[in-house]
Amino acid sequence: MLWGNTLDDMSLPTNIALCLLKRKLQACCIHLDIIEWIVDFLGEQTQRVGVINDKGVCVSSPIPVFSRVLLGTMLGPSLFNIYINDAPEILQNLLTLYADDSKLIGAASFWAEVASIQTNLNKLDDWARQWLLEFNSSKCKFLHFGNKNQKHIYTMQNQITGQREPLVAVTEKRDLGVIVDCQLKFQSHTEKIVASANHALGTIKQAFTTRSPQTITKLY
Repeated sequence: MLWGNTLDDMSLPTNIALCLLKRKLQACCIHLDIIEWIVDFLGEQTQRVGVINDKGVCVSSPIPVFSRVLLGTMLGPSLFNIYINDAPEILQNLLTLYADDSKLIGAASFWAEVASIQTNLNKLDDWARQWLLEFNSSKCKFLHFGNKNQKHIYTMQNQITGQREPLVAVTEKRDLGVIVDCQLKFQSHTEKIVASANHALGTIKQAFTTRSPQTITKLY
């Protein structure tokens, strides 16, 4: 299993980003009027800084904004999901997506399966370059499961140097709040939960003098 992170969400030059986004929206059969409304919403934005002092408000001159999508909007996450939604379609192995995190999952008991995983990684690299949303290879890790796993060292292209570099193998990885280890025993996750519970109990003991089980239970 391989975890990956993309770079900043759709932080692309405005004209190129809007053209690529329009292609994605058209592929989803979204009505042309809605597409034009979205493009108009994202295009030709400016920003400026205001400072309040004793003399009133001092505002800088507006300058163009060269990256998207606006933070805090309901539309932003939806557009990003649409933008990356076709990535699993180009692969033979399973690719799961959650926000800007992705997981590539595949069997690796035989060298043919190992080669398939690496081929899928290469396809992801090509897809990312095509849509100008490259993976941050320094944050991509892989985790081996099973005794028959070939424990191959997989590679991805470094978005800065352009060279293929080996990815880091880890024995455990936090995934959506759960620590997964290569033995699937979840010992690290259990220890973390216990430590968090003990910390909460310690905070309660310091803040309250009562030791009544009923009160402590409610506070906890």
